[in-house]
Amino acid sequence: MANAAEPDARFHALAEGGQRIQVDADEIGEAHWYSRDELLAALTGRQLALPPPISIARQIIEAWYGGELPDGATSNSRRLKFLD
Repeated sequence: MANAAEPDARFHALAEGGQRIQVDADEIGEAHWYSRDELLAALTGRQLALPPPISIARQIIEAWYGGELPDGATSNSRRLKFLD
């Protein structure tokens, strides 16, 4: 059984840089690519917010990042969602 603190490997993917993200407007309104440095800058600059620490999405994002991240902006700001 997998460790509950570690996301299941099937949620990870690799993508070539520079690809355009195409979203289904019915379920996802907006999507962006972030490097680790860009994500940290957006969070510390309070331009972006992460899902709550208890969420699976947050755990997947932090596993990809390689450690804990600050929460970022207030709940009224853009909230980052993990897209898989």
